[in-house]
Amino acid sequence: MRVADQSADCSHANGERDKEKMMASAAKSLRSMVEDWLAPTSMDMVHVVEFKNQRATRQCYVCVEARRAAGTAAMFFFHHKDGLWCVFPPSRERPTMRVA
Repeated sequence: MRVADQSADCSHANGERDKEKMMASAAKSLRSMVEDWLAPTSMDMVHVVEFKNQRATRQCYVCVEARRAAGTAAMFFFHHKDGLWCVFPPSRERPTMRVA
């Protein structure tokens, strides 16, 4: 699988594109996320280089690497409580106070 170079001339347009990509990827599988963010082709080698699943803290992430002729690209994908995979980690649960 080949990874496409996604450089853009305008940083504002690039930021908007990333924002749209994050919103559109909210209901996708891990495979779909890898295909969207790393854009592999049949010529590239894509594999998981790191996997962590801590049931006690409910933290799960994978690091996926795509190797191509131009170089290697890797990204982390985080599993959230709602079952979705995202490119950003879930927010921490913070202690709350209640008025009795």
